[in-house]
Amino acid sequence: MSGALLPDPAHERLTRLWQAHRPAGPMLPWELKTVYGSCWVRFHSLPESKRYAEDEAEYAVLLDRYNTVLDELFADGEVYVVTIDWADPSEPTDWSAHRAALHPEGTLWTTLDDTDDPDPDFHTRWYFWADRRPWQRGCLDPLLRAVADDTLPGRTSG
Repeated sequence: MSGALLPDPAHERLTRLWQAHRPAGPMLPWELKTVYGSCWVRFHSLPESKRYAEDEAEYAVLLDRYNTVLDELFADGEVYVVTIDWADPSEPTDWSAHRAALHPEGTLWTTLDDTDDPDPDFHTRWYFWADRRPWQRGCLDPLLRAVADDTLPGRTSG
């Protein structure tokens, strides 16, 4: 992780938790299943591994599945919500209004520069936004629906 942490106790606690439980890194989502393959789990959102919901009945199924898993993990507790945005490191950042609308409580937690590619045109700065909140079934439904549609910043629609 690079960048300055906000002087926010929730962010500081999240950083300590991340470092204690994931000392090998990484933070980029597509790297997690490789580094932590022994505890990686994939849940299918729709029957028969269907990729995208096509109607409200299918959205109801996937939201129920997401919320059932989250209920098991966080019932009567709190949850950290982390969303991302990205930009070319050399350009001014134009924060995504879509991400902000889905995660208005999120404040900048940290940044990460992905500069592994030798071509600087492919370098990216990732911005991680976080908040901590009491878990309540349905509280993340708009965000979960955007995840299901693959429409968050840093992602492309299928």
